[in-house]
Formats: sequence, structure tokens, C-alpha cells
Amino acid sequence: MLTTQESNDVAVSDDSTVDDSTIAATHLKKQSARQVAPRPLIELKGISKAYGSGVTSHQVLTNINLNIREGEFLAICGFSGSGKTTLTQLIAGLIQPDSGEILMEGKPIAGPSPERGLVFQNYSLLPWLTVRGNIALSVDRVFRHWTKAERRDHIEKFIEMVGLSHAAHRRPSELSGGMKQRTSLARTLAMKPKRQDSIRSLTAALPLPGEKSMALALIAALSFSHHA
Repeated sequence: MLTTQESNDVAVSDDSTVDDSTIAATHLKKQSARQVAPRPLIELKGISKAYGSGVTSHQVLTNINLNIREGEFLAICGFSGSGKTTLTQLIAGLIQPDSGEILMEGKPIAGPSPERGLVFQNYSLLPWLTVRGNIALSVDRVFRHWTKAERRDHIEKFIEMVGLSHAAHRRPSELSGGMKQRTSLARTLAMKPKRQDSIRSLTAALPLPGEKSMALALIAALSFSHHA
């Protein structure tokens, strides 16, 4: 009669023995189940943030704890004014929390870094530069050790990726809202950040048919920048 021996999850009979291969397989199964999840790429520990002081103080974030691991695609949803932008700016290092700490690969985030990319909701393009020039602004800053030809090829790859090769020579005043947003996206991704932080309503400037294209461009660009 077969019974289950709970101590090692191996089925044995009263008059038989378990072979070595069965024991080994059971051991590996248990060992795999005990494996610890990989260390988070970004860790938020007890983050709180308020604006103003005294009676005018407004608490935006309170005791936020969050782990973000390599390869994760995270969406933060909430009403206007609930702290989504504040949280993103904290991760980007643009502002500092009132309490708690934010770590990237175990090290405190003390300020902005090319390792973390931020796509602004309001485009933030320089009006006197072309699409190519705005993207080159970040590439030339981050990859100054590259040759001019390497930087040029890198810029062109991201222009093509967001579908703006035909408009690379245009300035922001000559672009639609969606094209401006794609330029902003390409500028950030061209820095090849380890972590991409996209401000909410990234596709708000696009009509509904263009929203799917923008999402596909974002996914493709994130994939490219991760493997490049």
C-alpha cells in the first residue's frame, strides 16, 4: 500500500526502497522552491514626502515601500494630485524624500543620473533644436567618450525607432503633440538608462489610433535599450 512521506514528499511502499535519482530530484525541487527572489534594482523604504509647512503642509506620500526588479514593467495609477509625479521624481533623484531612503543596486539615490531615464509629460524640448538636436543633447552628454560617428549612429537608431526619420530636421514648433512626445521618449531612451521612469499620461498628446503605435514604440525601445 502506497503512502506519502511528508518529510520528503516521496511516495514509498512498505516493502520497497527509493532509488537515488528520485531522492535527488526531490531535493532539487525543494531547493528550487526555497530560492530567494533576485535583489531589487530599485528599493523604496519608508518614503514620505510633504509640500508646504505648518498649517499649509500637505502630505503627498506616507510610508511608501516598493521593490522594482530587473525587467519589470510597473504602472502606478491614481487620481490627480495623489503623488504619482512626486514618486517618479523621487526615483529619478530630482527631489529628496522627507523621510525614508531610495536605493538603486543597494546604493542611495542622491540625485539625477543617466542610469535612470525620465520622460516628462510636457515634452521639455529645446525650441531652437531639431528632433535630432534634442536627442543629441543627451547622447553627447552621456556618451562623450564615444566617437562622433558612434554618437551619430546611435542617435539615428532611436530616431528611426520612434518613427521620426522623416521629421528629424524639424524643430518642436513644426511637430504635432505626438511627435514631440516621441522625441522626448527617444531622447531619454538614447541614454540607455537601467531604469525608465515615464511620467503618467505619456500618451495623452496622441489621438486614440496613435496611442497603440506609441505603446509599441515604447516597448520596442525599452527592449532595444535593454539588450544594446
